[in-house]
Amino acid sequence: MKKNIKWIILAILIIIFGLMTYGVVTGKIANFDKSVYDIITKVTNPTLDQIYKVITFFGSVIGIVAFVLAVLIFMKDKKKAFWIAGGAAGATVVNNIIKFAVRRARPAEPVFRRLVEEKSYSYPSGHTMGSIGFYGMIMFFIWRSNLEKSKKIIYSVLLTLLIIAVMVSRIYLGAHFASDVLAGAVAAIAFLIVFTHFIKRK
Repeated sequence: MKKNIKWIILAILIIIFGLMTYGVVTGKIANFDKSVYDIITKVTNPTLDQIYKVITFFGSVIGIVAFVLAVLIFMKDKKKAFWIAGGAAGATVVNNIIKFAVRRARPAEPVFRRLVEEKSYSYPSGHTMGSIGFYGMIMFFIWRSNLEKSKKIIYSVLLTLLIIAVMVSRIYLGAHFASDVLAGAVAAIAFLIVFTHFIKRK
């Protein structure tokens, strides 16, 4: 049973993603998206706008590519560095495939404030998937390292908070609907389950 837990989780994630996609395609998730957006943007000001623009960089294509290059150059274990880069790249590829399959338009004004301009499709969030693909792989290797358990927990919590911050920033900035972000998280975690299983076999 223990060996099958990850596959059970994977199946649940796929079902959740399927239901969310159905909600997006049919428009039945629109009220949820607007409600979450209203909660996150209940307090807005120029300072918060700038803070979220900085945070969102950590999940951007430019940001992730820069961090991946840093890992490939400076990380001593090149094999692990390769797998971390592969996690980010793989999640991004999956994201683009889904984007072009669903072709959901971005949030539009005046209902949503558009503080950043994006030209690609909206569903699912690429920033979310790229972040989980990259930072998630770092967490994977942290837990397989010889670090003290307390440090593993601290580093993992910090990386998780960073991912969540990126997700929230996408909604706050009007770049994505809440369902885009949540679907991106679900899809990325599902991808990592399969990807890390492959790594363990190697």
